[in-house]
Amino acid sequence: GAGDDGEYSPKFTDRKGRGLINYRCHKWRDEKLHWLPGKQVDFFEKCMEQDCEQSLERTLLSEPGCRFLDDNGFCYIWGQTQMYCVQNPTDVRCNDGGASWGWASTGLGSASGKVTTWEPQTSVALYKKGKEVSRYGCACLKNCACSWSTNPSCRCSEGAGGAAVGDASVEFPTTRYTVQRDGHCSCKCTPAHSFSSDHGDHGRVAR
Repeated sequence: GAGDDGEYSPKFTDRKGRGLINYRCHKWRDEKLHWLPGKQVDFFEKCMEQDCEQSLERTLLSEPGCRFLDDNGFCYIWGQTQMYCVQNPTDVRCNDGGASWGWASTGLGSASGKVTTWEPQTSVALYKKGKEVSRYGCACLKNCACSWSTNPSCRCSEGAGGAAVGDASVEFPTTRYTVQRDGHCSCKCTPAHSFSSDHGDHGRVAR
């Protein structure tokens, strides 16, 4: 009933009052204003990969998935917190991605099958000298691992069958191999081309 926490002990924040989220995401959150644009995008891609991979986890209470987000749109990392939010959806700290973001099998939502409908962020601020200068979007391939090196390709559990979610303008390698990659994600963010020149090797923007 009202005010009933159920049996869960949620942890929303650390001792400094910052949301308990995946490592790459909290590094980006706390340090992005001090980083060059290339490093910001690089870390945000890794952050989205961590959140995406969390969304694929489904071992009941310890790793029930990712449905509920902090105020910055990042997955709460504690399973207890995710499950508490199911029982206490009106708690203002529980920002809900929707029932289809959570697994039915863990009690977190309604999703079944290979993936949930979790999506990466598609409007992310890019900063220069501490000020927002533009926005960019991200996309992820689930149950896949991609390489953008000499021969760009993706190894995916469903081969060519998997479609990316998120920003539709983000392009992934078209060469796909069917390899078991369950639980892995490959995420890519496409920054506005106006600042690709100072991106250096981080940019991975087509010249």
